[in-house]
Amino acid sequence: MTATTAIFFRKMNPMTQRRSPMTTISCWTKGMRNQKTVPMTKKLDRLRARIDALDVKIVDLLNRRASFCVDIGREKRKADAPIHDPSRESKVLRRLARISKGPLGGRAIKAVYRQLISECLELQKCRKEQP
Repeated sequence: MTATTAIFFRKMNPMTQRRSPMTTISCWTKGMRNQKTVPMTKKLDRLRARIDALDVKIVDLLNRRASFCVDIGREKRKADAPIHDPSRESKVLRRLARISKGPLGGRAIKAVYRQLISECLELQKCRKEQP
């Protein structure tokens, strides 16, 4: 199940003769749909714009990381080494969980990186099949 977002407008404000937008945020919790209406503010828009800008940088960094993984896959093939190295994966996950000092805890960081590592391993496998 996925969450959805919709924009609604309040009734006209007699003082400003304008309608202020509101966003309805839907989420799924244990099979129950919860909706919460959040007023759209300039501050909220600015914060979302900052997240959007970070997302652009994150996607660029993810793709740069994936390119290095492709290079690593090439080196593994030259050395006739296995594509997947579980001990290396464990070390990476432990190190990243340890260095996370933000609101994302170690478990969340590990989950994100498990998926990233999985995708990079698939890239290495696909490249292995190509001449």
